[in-house]
Amino acid sequence: MRAPLSDYVVVDLETTGLDVKTGAMPIEIGAVRVTNGHRADTFETLINPGAIIPWEVTQLTGITNRMLIGQPDVIQTTRMFDRWLHTGTVVMAHNAPFDIGFLDMMASLAGTTFDHPWTDTLEMARRLHPMRLRHRVTDLIVYYGIADNEAHRALSDAIQEQQVYEAMKKETFGKEPEH
Repeated sequence: MRAPLSDYVVVDLETTGLDVKTGAMPIEIGAVRVTNGHRADTFETLINPGAIIPWEVTQLTGITNRMLIGQPDVIQTTRMFDRWLHTGTVVMAHNAPFDIGFLDMMASLAGTTFDHPWTDTLEMARRLHPMRLRHRVTDLIVYYGIADNEAHRALSDAIQEQQVYEAMKKETFGKEPEH
């Protein structure tokens, strides 16, 4: 990243598994819109994946199969998120290829494409702190004094990821001028 971003959306997904290629599906999406460097809006919904959530995922996220009954399916969620996101918005995520892979799959199921520029805060953290052993959100939120742990819920994780980006942005580019 050559210049700091002041307008972007941070997105986080909770899923039934780790690999979209083996059939994992999204069960929650959360996003934070940042405009002129300030949190401006949020998007959050559970998603009915049409599949049973593995016990390990429920243990990690607290999301149960019962919670997903009556929630929008992947296609409905994709259309709602696409309307909220707006064309051309820069999307940011921690380990972005993971989230972008699911967003691509969701868009494909909805008969469209996920055509947004994106950036990865994991790669930024690795460049900024090459000597650190781990660059997980959990480690970064503690390092930057944001929180003691990651909630593993999409919106709260997206908010923490946005805070991590802002801390790294300040560390990388210095204090931003006052508006």
